Amino acid sequence: MDAIETPAWHPLDGVPPPEEVPSTWDAGHVAFRLTRAFEVMRDLPGGTGPLSGGGATWPAMLLEYAGEVDEDYVPRPRWPASVISMADEALAWPIVHLTDEPMRADAVLVWAFCKATKRSIAKSLRGRVARARAIASRMQDGENGRRSELRAALARQVAAWANERLVGVTDPERVAAIKHNAHIRFEREIADLHPVQIAPHQAMPSRILSRASLDRYLPSALEMLADRLAAARVPVR
Repeated sequence: MDAIETPAWHPLDGVPPPEEVPSTWDAGHVAFRLTRAFEVMRDLPGGTGPLSGGGATWPAMLLEYAGEVDEDYVPRPRWPASVISMADEALAWPIVHLTDEPMRADAVLVWAFCKATKRSIAKSLRGRVARARAIASRMQDGENGRRSELRAALARQVAAWANERLVGVTDPERVAAIKHNAHIRFEREIADLHPVQIAPHQAMPSRILSRASLDRYLPSALEMLADRLAAARVPVR
């Protein structure tokens, strides 16, 4: 296909991105290539080429999408090898070219995946938030359990420290002073061991969990990818 100029396109316009190959990388063509990549991935459960494996060998950023695609898989016509190769290439872009921008990398993956599979973005994000909350709950229970055990161990240590000093002491004021010092000692020891609350975004850092975040990061992510693909002299196709 000959390279031609295409009008500016915004990923949140609500219309499909242009399929024409532009003369230089732009946000619209990056969006099209990523969406097409997920369409190919949808039709080939487990992936293919350098991103193949359908499990542990997938880059961590793509494992979530690979699992969801496999859940809905139905047989479809095979894509030609050239299209499969281009899909593998595009799926690697957020990982390779947005390593320092994890939120933007995730934004383009969320958006392209939902567009390609015709899934509701809102529903997908709700499912993701539910997973994040479950992970946060497990992390919080585990961390607070660990802290509770440490507080109990420190309490025993401080009690032993105070009991050693109380042996043979009969003066009420001296007894009160030792107990007061023990209390201060204990509070100092557990200053960093109070129960914590872990929020969903802490359980899934660098992941889009709301439509507001998606809308914030997506346009600039596509533009940044276009600029970085151009800077890396990746051929436009």
